[in-house]
Amino acid sequence: MNVIWLVADTFRRDHLGCYGNEWIRTPALDAFAGKS
Repeated sequence: MNVIWLVADTFRRDHLGCYGNEWIRTPALDAFAGKS
C-alpha cells in the first residue's frame, strides 16, 4: 500500500482546482485526485 500524507496548516479543500477553485493552480494534486 502506498500512502501520501499531505500536511499544511492553512490548506483547505477549496484551495484545490479539482474542487472548483479557479484562481489557485494545483495541477499535480488535481491529477492525483483524478486517479484516485
